[in-house]
Amino acid sequence: MSLIRASTLAAALQSSNPPRVLDCTWLLPNSQFSSVSTPDGAFTCAIEHFRKRRLPFSRFLDIDAMGDDAIAPGVPHNLPTEETFGKVMESLGIGVEKTVVIYDAFGVFSSPRGWFTLKSFGHPSVAVLQGGLPAWEAEGLSVHGECDKLDTETAPVERWTQRKEMQWSLVEIMQNQKTQAAQVVDARSAARFKGEVQETRPGCRSGHMPFSINLPHSNVLDGTKLKEGEALTAALSEVEGISKPIVYSCGSGLTAATVALAHHILDPERSFSIYDGSWAEYGTLQDTPVLNDPEQV
Repeated sequence: MSLIRASTLAAALQSSNPPRVLDCTWLLPNSQFSSVSTPDGAFTCAIEHFRKRRLPFSRFLDIDAMGDDAIAPGVPHNLPTEETFGKVMESLGIGVEKTVVIYDAFGVFSSPRGWFTLKSFGHPSVAVLQGGLPAWEAEGLSVHGECDKLDTETAPVERWTQRKEMQWSLVEIMQNQKTQAAQVVDARSAARFKGEVQETRPGCRSGHMPFSINLPHSNVLDGTKLKEGEALTAALSEVEGISKPIVYSCGSGLTAATVALAHHILDPERSFSIYDGSWAEYGTLQDTPVLNDPEQV
């Protein structure tokens, strides 16, 4: 189970063993995702929005606070260390036996990154809420606010082991440009991939990595939801024929997880990796080869 509908989750929350629900909303500066609009106004802080408007029994998963800066210095929401991940899971009341459902306030935007984080440490049962908070509210389901008490359940201490092969660093990326053993799939927009627009991060060059191909994360979305069925199959047609291992990249390792989730839904046995530093690291460095002609590889 990698995707769950609001009605299914609502029923599961009434069961004797409800899943742990995590709000993984992340705000992207200088974009349409920089704030969350609600009937009470706009929120420019994800945790403040969570405190005002969240799913019942949910907790907040702060992917930036738990990230390990060492893997890609200066890049947000890298994967955490095993020690940090264990402490966060314990505080959130999550063990290996607890099913986890992750959502965000935009629909399907940052929640796949939370899904990827738990998958990277071997959690056996984690899903993304299809359509996120908007889909939940559209069903007329209850939303909790600041007056509601948070669930304080903790979990037994688990020993979590990171699946190192799921996280690529700049070292693996540069080595792969020599061997081409894996296919890098860039989830940024086509304009950014082609170098037609200026990157917003200071000092970051425009263009793409040699030997990479472009699959914008928006291709696998239908509004605020992930495409399903034949529509999703068509959206992923470019990568379905690739026999090499696939490494997803994007701006900062966030929307790459959306494409990874989509591919995983179609082919759950297929292994994948994400380049955590993504273009925020690669494009900012001055000695990495960058192409801005789509005909070049």
